[in-house]
Amino acid sequence: MAKRTGILCALCLGWACSHALGGDGWLQQADYRLAQRISLKEIREGASGLAFDPVARHLWLVTDNGKLFELNAEGSVLRQIVLRGFADPEALSWLDTVSGVTRLAVSEERSGQVLAIKIGHGTREINIDQAARLAQFHKQGSNQGVEGLAYDPVQKTLFAVTESKPQAVYTIHNQQLSELWRVGLRNFWREPLDYAGAEYVPQTDSLLIVSDRNRSLREYSRSGQLMGKLRIEASDPEGVALAPDGRLYICSEPSLLMIYRPAAQLP
Repeated sequence: MAKRTGILCALCLGWACSHALGGDGWLQQADYRLAQRISLKEIREGASGLAFDPVARHLWLVTDNGKLFELNAEGSVLRQIVLRGFADPEALSWLDTVSGVTRLAVSEERSGQVLAIKIGHGTREINIDQAARLAQFHKQGSNQGVEGLAYDPVQKTLFAVTESKPQAVYTIHNQQLSELWRVGLRNFWREPLDYAGAEYVPQTDSLLIVSDRNRSLREYSRSGQLMGKLRIEASDPEGVALAPDGRLYICSEPSLLMIYRPAAQLP
């Protein structure tokens, strides 16, 4: 009995240590509170990816049946763009805006591709043949591929997050794909069951990663150290975006947009 108790204590200690937060993360600093829940009535498909455009100060939202929506910062739909030839777009990230043309990175989960698309003021349709390939993953045909994309504009590095098998984070730089870190058996107890979305935090040089099954948002350092957590008040969170003013956006299937604000911004 004593031996078994010792083993259980060791396991509990290891679990507790793995849950210890490392450093002063952005989620801890901001102390986010849910400010708004917006039902996007114009979007009937499954929302799967979200990005914030800091130039236009607008949101971009992609659905898994191949539609891209532009929204203002308050969540009103401004435009719909059809993505022709895209079988299963999942993740989204803003890359840049030059001379009125915006580039977004989008993942095609079942083909294993990460693509760059260009959007002008009058764009209403984009064919997959017009997209530039940024990276090719080897999980073609899988529904557990790239679910999250996040971009560091200073180092011009794109982060790609795979859902599971492996549950991992990769970097894409100059079309070179490298694994940054993955969840192994030793981290089983501290990790969510899947990764569903991602966002880069310039304030702390960290990553926000959404877990659909665990309904949580977690912050990690580049080395994979857990820095903070936020419980998401929705059943199927899929995408996350961070605005320069600190507002945090999370989309959930099929068509829910949640806006979180730092506690200091609320009355």
